[in-house]
Amino acid sequence: MVSLWSSLILTFSVLAGPRIFLARVERTGLPPYTDDQGKIYILQGEACGTLRVRSRVVLQRPGSNLTIGTLSIVSVADGSAVGTMMEPGITFPMKGDEAIALPDLPPPQAAPPAAPPQPNALAPARSSKRATARSTRPKRKPKPPVS
Repeated sequence: MVSLWSSLILTFSVLAGPRIFLARVERTGLPPYTDDQGKIYILQGEACGTLRVRSRVVLQRPGSNLTIGTLSIVSVADGSAVGTMMEPGITFPMKGDEAIALPDLPPPQAAPPAAPPQPNALAPARSSKRATARSTRPKRKPKPPVS
């Protein structure tokens, strides 16, 4: 029974893969600081190489399912990534919080172009009387030159 539990734990840890942790929080700009304005969050871990710019990452405390916040990745370097807060959570992020990468959203698709209107659809219908009246009207005689 013990070997079954240990094999399950080992399987889940392998499936979970490498982890990403919050290494530090830095403030940018000059004081006085406001709540979340100007904070950047530095993430480190083996899985930082899988992140891309504009990826979303959820922060959670180890051993808890409460979401601390959602970060948007602004830059990725060797073994680290920098993010800014998109959606704050119930408390402030702290060093050691675990970051879980969310699947990337598909790019927004443009609406298909509208079909061009039919040429006769916008023009008003012509009266058949009008067309025949023009064709039966006698032509004018040209005026004689004035001498």
